[in-house]
Amino acid sequence: MTSAGSALQRAVVVVAGASIGIGRATARVLTDWDATVVDASQVALRQVAAECGDLGGTSAFRPTSVTRAGCRR
Repeated sequence: MTSAGSALQRAVVVVAGASIGIGRATARVLTDWDATVVDASQVALRQVAAECGDLGGTSAFRPTSVTRAGCRR
């Protein structure tokens, strides 16, 4: 594990845009580093949370949109 991974061990990290692309990859790496990941995205959240769980990590999901005012609270 890298020093970044050691620093994130047991941390809770919110990943915006975790359903696709770099956000999804980031969620998976953070799970590998034993961080608890909160997947914040508009779509495919259950799938990403399940993938992180399959990797042995802890993950939660919250439907989120940074463009809609009601979701930024």
